[in-house]
Amino acid sequence: MGYNSNADIYGSFWDKQSSNQNVGVGHNYNGITEVYGKLTVEMMQKTTFTQIHFEWDFIGERTYGLKGIWYIPSGIASYPILFWQMNIAGDYDFNMIDFNIFTQSWLTYYGHPEYNTLCDLDNNHIVANDDVYIFIENWLKYNKKPRPVAYWTFDYNADDSAGRSHGTLMNGAVIVDDPIQVKVGAGALLLDGLDDYVKVTTDYDLDFTTITMAAWVKLKSDPDPAGLMFILNRQMTQSGTYTLFLNNSRWGSRVRLDGSESNDVIVYSDSLATTDWTHVAASFNGCILQLYINGLPQIEAAVGVGVMDPDNPGILTIGSHTDGSWYFEGYIDDVRIYNEALGGEGIAAIVQDL
Repeated sequence: MGYNSNADIYGSFWDKQSSNQNVGVGHNYNGITEVYGKLTVEMMQKTTFTQIHFEWDFIGERTYGLKGIWYIPSGIASYPILFWQMNIAGDYDFNMIDFNIFTQSWLTYYGHPEYNTLCDLDNNHIVANDDVYIFIENWLKYNKKPRPVAYWTFDYNADDSAGRSHGTLMNGAVIVDDPIQVKVGAGALLLDGLDDYVKVTTDYDLDFTTITMAAWVKLKSDPDPAGLMFILNRQMTQSGTYTLFLNNSRWGSRVRLDGSESNDVIVYSDSLATTDWTHVAASFNGCILQLYINGLPQIEAAVGVGVMDPDNPGILTIGSHTDGSWYFEGYIDDVRIYNEALGGEGIAAIVQDL
């Protein structure tokens, strides 16, 4: 059990007791293997996977709370499973639709024509009381949440953990893992403000007519009142089609409509930027551009007439403008892009997803 990046296995575990396999093959990080053999009893304990350095995002644990994706069914000795594996109906909700399917398999066993493996939640080949206990424990617990189409965690590299828009660290940009310098997860991006940035060469994966952009940022020093720095910039026309930035000491966002420089929609934060960790997000629903700072909607919102420039290949940069200017100085972490306009509740959920 683990995850794969660039053909390397990271933070992974296997049951060496039941498999009789004492050697694992995977990534070597700073001289330490990241593939771990555990006893069966250890594989059934959440703490095996959530300890420092591994930090799997379990449901209800401290890092991601109810936003995690791994789960060990309450009261049942079992290995970790993904929460959508318990999603009987296949719609990422756990509700009455699942209950109706569940009742149809009640008291059936493996080989019975009505037996449904998705209803056998404890995997003992019969749908009975223990499965009911698990079902009740998870009732209405896993409503569908928005999923980013691009997600740069900067935990170990600049890869996109949600898609294929992987980034490249440019001109000395580095990933830091000091907990003091990190906001979310195991790492953050550190930029010097001179020429560092992350370059993401994309095709059509990041072109939308509605969008939400979000990032945690921390300035290394008080902002220049006359300065301009980019958090995120998507280049598709002469200038960025969508951006997050800091300008004149205020956080801001812009979308360009109809590919025209004369049709920009721009919003700014209510208050001046500080050197504290700050969550900056903006959503555009095809009409209104709304900025959020630390999950709070800002007073100013802008109305635009036109459409964003979809189906246009280009470059996305994190920490600079795409023309090689206006570099960010400080830390950037947990950068996300959604292909929908999230409202206040959705933005607040991102902020709380620590």
